[in-house]
Amino acid sequence: MMATAIQRYLGELGRRLRLDPKERLEVLRELQAHLEDKAQELQQRGLSPESAWRLAAQELGSPAKVGDELYAAHHRTSLAEACLAALPHVLFGVLFALHLWNAIGVIAVFLMLATVTTVLVWRKGPPSWVYPWLGYCLVAPAAVWLFAFSEVSYATLELFLRGTPGIPVLLYVLGSVYVLLAIRLAWRLLVRVVRRDWLFASLMVFPFPVLVSWLVYLNNNGGVLSYDRQQLLFVDGATALVFLLLAGTTAVVYRVGSRVVKVTTLAFAMPVIALLAGLTHLGSLWSGGAFLLLLLSVAGLALPAYLEGQVARGNRTAA
Repeated sequence: MMATAIQRYLGELGRRLRLDPKERLEVLRELQAHLEDKAQELQQRGLSPESAWRLAAQELGSPAKVGDELYAAHHRTSLAEACLAALPHVLFGVLFALHLWNAIGVIAVFLMLATVTTVLVWRKGPPSWVYPWLGYCLVAPAAVWLFAFSEVSYATLELFLRGTPGIPVLLYVLGSVYVLLAIRLAWRLLVRVVRRDWLFASLMVFPFPVLVSWLVYLNNNGGVLSYDRQQLLFVDGATALVFLLLAGTTAVVYRVGSRVVKVTTLAFAMPVIALLAGLTHLGSLWSGGAFLLLLLSVAGLALPAYLEGQVARGNRTAA
């Protein structure tokens, strides 16, 4: 009975730590040893094992209280780590400030840098600052997926209306399979990140509403091949400022220790930055496009939080 109570206490505490498995196990072992030593000391004073355990746990504090204290201690990153987390947003902002977003070679180097950085540190057990970098690793795959999805959707509509997809059948089948496999892989990646902490998943997708709004603007103004360079000079500068806001918000989220402050900061910043991007690229806060950006930003916060709850519920059911 007492062993079950200890495991339940430590299990609830472990879920609140949101550390990688190895670090969480080390922390829980230390706390378990502390509880067992304290309970043994109380038993030597004449208390029963159950009473000794309850008093030891009461003196240590509730799982919620201890978990919040340990979370703040382990998740307040150094200034260097916060800067590393914000760096990809800064670099992307510099690309826009220097009007280099159409320099394919420069973009390729940046995305390769993000990918190599992520892969190298991920193999050693990902540090918390790597998740914004992971988001930029997904930019190119996401763009390819959007293109494939649009083509497959149009071909499906043609197939439904006219009985033929309008493109070679083999290409249609391969595109459909690619779209479905990409969704599955993206979902598995999201679940893996959420198992660590849903806030990291939100930080991973943080720039996507801004990138989507900019792509819509570019498409509405001639596309990559026929855009008006003079018109984009001002928009590029405003877009760079939006990415600097992304960087600043990311640094704040990483620097503060309190989870409540982290969540509040991100919950306020994500929709505000999405609306600023809508104002910059769509010219209005009240257009359908701006409303879609707002929905994307809310989904970027709400979906990971909901998914973490579902994963935790599934783990408790399995246990």
